[in-house]
Amino acid sequence: MHLNSFTYFRVIAIVFIVAAHLYNAAGIQFDNFGSVFFRNLVAGGTSLFVFISGFLFFHVFCRNYNFKKFYSNKIKYVFFPYVILGFIPLVYHVLSFKQDWGGFFYPQGDGLINFYIIPALKYYATGRFMAAYWYIPFAMVLFSMAPLHRKFAYLNVVTQIFIITALTIVAIFIHRPIDNISIIQHLVYYTPVYLTGIFCSVHYEKCTKALNRIEPQLFISVLLLAFIQTISGHSGNYHKSAMVLSGIDLIYIQKLLLCLFLMTYLKRYDNINSKAVTLIASTSFSIYFLHIYFAWALGMLNKKTDLGFDNGSWLTYSILLFSIMVCCIAIAILIKKLAPKYSRYITGY
Repeated sequence: MHLNSFTYFRVIAIVFIVAAHLYNAAGIQFDNFGSVFFRNLVAGGTSLFVFISGFLFFHVFCRNYNFKKFYSNKIKYVFFPYVILGFIPLVYHVLSFKQDWGGFFYPQGDGLINFYIIPALKYYATGRFMAAYWYIPFAMVLFSMAPLHRKFAYLNVVTQIFIITALTIVAIFIHRPIDNISIIQHLVYYTPVYLTGIFCSVHYEKCTKALNRIEPQLFISVLLLAFIQTISGHSGNYHKSAMVLSGIDLIYIQKLLLCLFLMTYLKRYDNINSKAVTLIASTSFSIYFLHIYFAWALGMLNKKTDLGFDNGSWLTYSILLFSIMVCCIAIAILIKKLAPKYSRYITGY
């Protein structure tokens, strides 16, 4: 059964992702309470995508489960676009080494293999050649664990809750990795979000019925956590080395509560169809892959030609957000029309 509410959920998730990557292009300065509060509300949008993926894993794939088919589709429609669309910026980084993140990507020897092949493989393995692309290597590892995720889906409720709780405690203390390089740390951090999505899918009616009673409280909690983070002087996501203790990751808790709120709140839209919403949701992966090109290009052009996009205006920011999403959708549609058999391998749509 198709859940239209998750179509709306996917749209909100991709808006969060794009919105978090446009601050530099618009010249936004986080120098007051309101701007930092907004950033804290938008930060961590990846959790929305991970939760949705976990939910849909059980809802769509578990009943007629075939791991080979499941993972091969992820390679074709997720990993291939990543390799293709990431090739040019990867080559740029390998040839220039403008950012070497502590020397991790810098050549460790002479010769073609040491100087070009190994750094290129490291970039592909981490996604650090393009902002936001780190998600794909992590997701491919996460998807490879599908047999374990399926076993989790059929455990008893008490065991499921225990596993999610234990992993969540670890996640809120481990935080996200420095520079988003460590796939293992990402896996530890996001797995309980993915499992929560599976849990909510398995017990969908019971979960939404229970959460519906505290829907306002969930939303207020999200705002309160962003407020606490803001007044405590923290802005954006939490990043650190895994073994260094540095407090609780409030963004993790905030976004997990937001996922539960959105799942419950959007259920009322299950019978409301919107062509615009469906289009954005169906092209969300294309928007994900393409939007960062626009953000990067605008930032570079503005530095060289003074486009006026660095005035720190929230109006400029809003216009860029809308315009870039429209452009990404248009490109996805165009490629689909030009190469209908291969477009999903290129843009994911």
